[in-house]
Amino acid sequence: MLKAIFLEHIEKEKEKYQAYKNTQLNKRGEEMPDMDFELWPPLGTPEADEIIKRENPMHPIHDGPIHSSHRVTCKTGVVFGLLEGRERNKGGIRIVREETAPAFKYHIGFERRRRFEPKLHRDRIKIGEWVELDCLGSYQEVEFRYTDKASAFAEERNFPANQTIRCVVSLDRPYPDHVLKICAQDMSTLKIGVFNDKGELVWSEKVIRLDDNKATHLN
Repeated sequence: MLKAIFLEHIEKEKEKYQAYKNTQLNKRGEEMPDMDFELWPPLGTPEADEIIKRENPMHPIHDGPIHSSHRVTCKTGVVFGLLEGRERNKGGIRIVREETAPAFKYHIGFERRRRFEPKLHRDRIKIGEWVELDCLGSYQEVEFRYTDKASAFAEERNFPANQTIRCVVSLDRPYPDHVLKICAQDMSTLKIGVFNDKGELVWSEKVIRLDDNKATHLN
């Protein structure tokens, strides 16, 4: 029904334009181009999906049936139309891809003379990857500190340790000449592991959750 209304209005506009075109031709002898309309199918329909496939080969619709939240609909068109109409300095719309990996939240370091000595910037801590934190000696406990404050990684390294959170890890025994590594499980939990000089994992603690107030061992 809506399509029929559009087609009716299109025919009326074409008739008006044709009359104006004939007038201009008679008055000035000017030949004007023809007017035509292209009626696009409603977004979210199979016909519109086929057009999207042709116009945008990278759209996830090529991977088969997609969730309704990913489907281009009339609401999507309104939003993108409004955004395109806004004044902006850099141009374009920034689209955050769903596959972007979550980032670890905290910087890791140690306390030295009541100051926080940063060891690992949070950007270096990738989820699912082991990264070296410290070399172990003849002690059975390891203490590190963490914070989400960017100023803790300032060049002057004058950040007070009492503004960071303390975490103590108890090993099952001393591991001299071994390496302590951490592996982020998500944005705020870590697995602690001890590795020998061959890079083999010889001991690990399940998970430690780092919160803004305390560290919780989840063994």
